Amino acid sequence: MSDRKPPQRPGADTHRRVVLPAPPLSIAPEPHAADLRGISRLLVAAVAGVADIVEDMHRNIAGGAPILGAQPEGRTRGITGLVYRSVRG
Repeated sequence: MSDRKPPQRPGADTHRRVVLPAPPLSIAPEPHAADLRGISRLLVAAVAGVADIVEDMHRNIAGGAPILGAQPEGRTRGITGLVYRSVRG
């Protein structure tokens, strides 16, 4: 057996490949109390806004056709109003 290397093809990659280590994983900083309060206020405002939109749709659908009279303004009443007030609360 001989210790000869096989001949290189012309234009073959003769450089060694360099493997770089993976960058360290970045860990997100802990949220501050002010951030958590802001997120909770945003969520409460979003839920209240969606409840207002759904209540308005409910009132318009339950109010009947405009031929029957003017649509009632304001919040819903009765059990329906109680449910929407509970969601907002």
